[in-house]
Amino acid sequence: MNELEFVLGKIIDMDTRAKDVRTEAEQKLKDIEDFTNKRIRETEKIMLEISKKKLEETNNLKIQKADSEAKKIQKEADIMCNKIEDAYKKFSSDLINKITNEILNGSDER
Repeated sequence: MNELEFVLGKIIDMDTRAKDVRTEAEQKLKDIEDFTNKRIRETEKIMLEISKKKLEETNNLKIQKADSEAKKIQKEADIMCNKIEDAYKKFSSDLINKITNEILNGSDER
C-alpha cells in the first residue's frame, strides 16, 4: 500500500504542479498582453502627437502662404488704386482747367 500511496501522492503532486504551471502561464500571458496593450496605447499616443504636430505645421505653413498671398494682392490693389486716383486727379484737374478756360474764353466772346 505504501507504493500505491507513493504513486498516488506523486500523481497528486504532478496534478497540483500542472495546475500551478497553467496558472503561472496564464498569468504570464496576461502580463504580456497588459504590457503589449500598454505599449500600443503609448505608441498610439506618440503617433497622435506627431500627427498633430505635423498637421499644425502644415496648417501654419498654409496660413503663412495665404497671408503672404493676401499681402501681395493687397499691395497690387494699392498700386492699382493709386494709379486710378492719380488718373482721376489728372482727369479732374484737366476737366477743371478745360471748363475754366471755356468759361473764360466764352465770357470773352460776349
